[in-house]
Amino acid sequence: MSKSLDAVTIPKWGIEMTGGTIVAWHKEEGDTVKAGEEIVDIETDKIVNSFEARSSGTLVRILAEVGEELPVGYLIGVIASEAVTDDAIEAFIAAQSSDEDAVAEEETISALPEVQIAKHDRASATRIAPALRRKLERAGIDPEQIEGSGPEGRITKEDVDRAIG
Repeated sequence: MSKSLDAVTIPKWGIEMTGGTIVAWHKEEGDTVKAGEEIVDIETDKIVNSFEARSSGTLVRILAEVGEELPVGYLIGVIASEAVTDDAIEAFIAAQSSDEDAVAEEETISALPEVQIAKHDRASATRIAPALRRKLERAGIDPEQIEGSGPEGRITKEDVDRAIG
């Protein structure tokens, strides 16, 4: 939010909320709005809520139509607190859109460690010391085929010797 422009975005009203659907606009482009005034109704998985303007000014852009389902944080409108040029509004919208892309990319990247952790957990499902793993591999035995007798199913030296012998 700058001094002259305020982004109207899909809010996050609940911990599990990932998006919302525009149900109705209470204002039209060019209408004056006051801070705290309801400007748009948004439906979530559970309820329909009215979004209140955070700032006073003029609703200069409506960027989402009734019926559109959009993710949390998506730019749906712009309020200007003072006269601004169309170029300034377009630049603001472009900047907000690139922020949305960055958030989407960040969410994708933040999901990657979970995938890597899951792969790591699968790989370490067979708990074995690296030296014992190499000894089994040299003998042509897959550690996954051995049931460990150690704590939490860990493969011990005795398990490896028994498998090789």
